[in-house]
Amino acid sequence: MSMFLHSVLFQMTEEQQQKWLQPLLDYELIGTYAQTELGHVGKVVTHAIVAARLITRGKDHGIHMFMCQLRSMEDHTPLPGIELGDIGPKLGYANIDNGFLRLDHVNPDGSYVAPSHSKLSYNSMVQIRTGMVLDMGSGLVKGSTIATRYSAVRRQTELIAIEIAFLMCGQQLLENYRSYISQTENGDFSALPELHSSTAGLKAFATERCRQGLEVLRMASGGHGFSSASTFPELYGSYAPACAYEGENTVMLLQTARMVSQGARCLEADLKGGMSNATAWNNNHLHLLAGSNAHCHLFVLDTINQAVENAVCEDATKRILRTLVQFYALDGIVENKGEFLESGYLSINQVDLVSKQLINLLAVIRPNAVSLVDAFDIHDDKLGSVLGRYDGNVYENLYKWA
Repeated sequence: MSMFLHSVLFQMTEEQQQKWLQPLLDYELIGTYAQTELGHVGKVVTHAIVAARLITRGKDHGIHMFMCQLRSMEDHTPLPGIELGDIGPKLGYANIDNGFLRLDHVNPDGSYVAPSHSKLSYNSMVQIRTGMVLDMGSGLVKGSTIATRYSAVRRQTELIAIEIAFLMCGQQLLENYRSYISQTENGDFSALPELHSSTAGLKAFATERCRQGLEVLRMASGGHGFSSASTFPELYGSYAPACAYEGENTVMLLQTARMVSQGARCLEADLKGGMSNATAWNNNHLHLLAGSNAHCHLFVLDTINQAVENAVCEDATKRILRTLVQFYALDGIVENKGEFLESGYLSINQVDLVSKQLINLLAVIRPNAVSLVDAFDIHDDKLGSVLGRYDGNVYENLYKWA
């Protein structure tokens, strides 16, 4: 569901929905969601949900969402006072019509009716970020399928565990979000702060791991991974921009840090030493980012562990899924061993044991790697990769592709 449609469904009154919803569903109008950065309003849209400060009759009511008509419904030209244009070439999303919007005249008069909750506008962002965790899992699924089928399974096994983790976590986030939406129908918004903080951090956590993972998988495919025949250039261009859109990742992790920072020793020490909250926060950004990443990793790990234990499947399937959960847990420790050693939670000998066990788990997962990616049943036409062909007939078809 687009953020525009979500805003109409969940943030408009019944009277407003009667006016806007059906024309939107019938494609009589084309809408977009225009927030702060360039890149939302393109050549085809006629209307936009615009995030802007509401100042009326001399009073500032803060950020609100506005339904704005941008173009004439007769000849599609921009309305007076509205400047529109395309932002030009970009990394990835070449088929998406991104543009800019500038409003040079607003009316300062009007009455104000407060929304049912001051943070209601967060709903659309939370919904999109929830879906992005699932989407990053899907991106890694495609990349792992290509590299696993083509290569001798070098680094890919690690990423099979991550992609499955993100898919399971994304499903859980969707369930949490649906539960929250049900609660809001009774006026209960108590779950929003934690849901907002969790989805912000997980959006950053999943998109960065996906970006890194696709690059690892491309490198694991050798020289042919650079070719468009592999589909890796297209995958990277499609998924890497997610690190910036819907909230730049550092900003997203710091939003999660506000939820998990109460017990941060570094922050507490600076505050007790008389430092202002803003200065202490800025001085400890790196620690807070590390804490947010650790929180997100634990959230994903806990989610997939519960999902696997509750899964109804054959014993052999559950055994390999449990192995993937163990691998994901230990991989997180190895990737961040400096943090564990510096904090004193693990000794050098313990980290060494973790690394050895990780290698042992690879030996268990490796024989099942092809079966694991094949289980996603991605048709060759959808995968679009010569390297990742199901029949393995790569080189003859690379020649044909060239």
